[in-house]
Amino acid sequence: MAKHLLTLLISSLLAVSLFADVLANPQFCVKDYEDNNVCLQKAAQRIVALAPHITENLFSIGAGKRIIATVDYADFPSAAQSLPRVGGYNISSIETIVAHEPDLVVFWGSGNSRKVLQQLQRLKIPVYIDEPGTLADIARSLKALGTLTGHSQEADMLAEDFLNKLKRLEQKQKREQPLEVFYQIWNDPLQTLNGTHITSNLISLCGGKNIFAEEKSIAPVVSREAIFSYNPEVILASGVKDERPVWLDDWKHYPQLRAVKNNQLLVLSADLSQRHSLRILEGAELLCEMFSQVQ
Repeated sequence: MAKHLLTLLISSLLAVSLFADVLANPQFCVKDYEDNNVCLQKAAQRIVALAPHITENLFSIGAGKRIIATVDYADFPSAAQSLPRVGGYNISSIETIVAHEPDLVVFWGSGNSRKVLQQLQRLKIPVYIDEPGTLADIARSLKALGTLTGHSQEADMLAEDFLNKLKRLEQKQKREQPLEVFYQIWNDPLQTLNGTHITSNLISLCGGKNIFAEEKSIAPVVSREAIFSYNPEVILASGVKDERPVWLDDWKHYPQLRAVKNNQLLVLSADLSQRHSLRILEGAELLCEMFSQVQ
């Protein structure tokens, strides 16, 4: 019994000592979006990135070569297309992730499976939970990834430049009454995004109001009757790349809608309106210009 207690005491002391060593090296310590301390003994060298935007942001700060695996649809920049896959963003394979022997997994808070997160935590694999809900949060994510990968200088510069551009865009918007906007991501069933998604923040930046911002689900299915009751001034669709969804013109069968009457059936690429990456400001510039033309 005494020997068992001694073993436990030694193990506890070693664990405390290891944690103290990590905290003594704070340049690799950050808080994630769920307020967890994420501390590494050295800069991450083997990263599994569990969302397209996470992959893109790691490449942006110069840490793309540290990514050993990612998920389906992680297609930007072009170098990301040749990376090994661990499944889709919401069905990532824990076995495949573990087989890659990562020293850091960057997890998408609202997009990845919580079961996968629990398994990673049980296996003591370091996890950073990324969940940028606003445009400004993208800068926070860049800086955190920079800290964890030893690319703080590049990440901090990009983050500062991003926030400066965002501030300039905010100052340019002068619309007194926000445009009422229905943001459509699919047609059957009719689906949109609520106010917690970054796209809603993008719409607000450009002088719009997401009519379904108060929905509880992040990607709610809505009824045609609800859309008719709001009678939005703009219907904005997320196209694949720059393609116009064929279903967008279905709304032309309802000329009583303000958006149809005033020819405001607009399209913005999902890559530029939904991805939590630097490119979203390209989308912001395009969207703000489109909204400025609405009378």
